[in-house]
Amino acid sequence: MSVPESNMTLVQRLNSIFERFDFVTLRDALESSDAVAMTTELGDLSREVAESVDQDVVVEFISDQPLIEGNVFIGVQGWIELWSAWLAAFDSYSLTSSEYETVDEQVVAKAVHRGRGRFSGLEIELVQWQLWELSGGKVVRVRMYETHGQALTHAKETG
Repeated sequence: MSVPESNMTLVQRLNSIFERFDFVTLRDALESSDAVAMTTELGDLSREVAESVDQDVVVEFISDQPLIEGNVFIGVQGWIELWSAWLAAFDSYSLTSSEYETVDEQVVAKAVHRGRGRFSGLEIELVQWQLWELSGGKVVRVRMYETHGQALTHAKETG
């Protein structure tokens, strides 16, 4: 019998997707919305997300600056729509995560997004603080904050 994966390990694995999968292949497969392309190009990733993310997951951006893509995404379909819209804007993209800490069953992590605009050619760097909530070994909610203090305060209030 295998030992269940810790919450922190699961979050670290999900945050490492852009280190393990080719960005262009990922972006193009998401853009195609072709079920065959999604299955063949993203087979391992699709299985990984299905095993790690609750079907009713909620992803929420807590910010004074609304995102073009929206601020709340619900369910696995919302998860896919978020990443499809986000990645479509980039020619190159990377996500580096660090400074992981647990607060009860939740995980706080620093996420640094770097990329080059697909149409503008502009280089960007965006720092966010993630608050991951897990239940039964699956991600049920991810909130993105502008500061570590905001993420940690919310984690302590809800933990």
